[in-house]
Amino acid sequence: MDAHAEKCRRLSEHAFELARDLLDADQAKEISEFIYKYNEWGMGLETLVDVLLEDNIAVSSDQKKAIMVAMREMGLDRNQTLLIVSG
Repeated sequence: MDAHAEKCRRLSEHAFELARDLLDADQAKEISEFIYKYNEWGMGLETLVDVLLEDNIAVSSDQKKAIMVAMREMGLDRNQTLLIVSG
């Protein structure tokens, strides 16, 4: 794995782990499989953003920042800027 791919892997894992507790068990399992089992980090993060937006789940500023950083590194745009920040 090249350095950029390794960075994307680490960033996606970090973003997911920060947000895991916001998801129900099925959502967490699906996203976890994309990221950890299939190495589909972008698909995992896109799914995470979709779930958070569709279910109107508010995230902390740290959670949003982690998602934004990971997606920016991968060149992804899934309306992550629209994530609701709690507090």
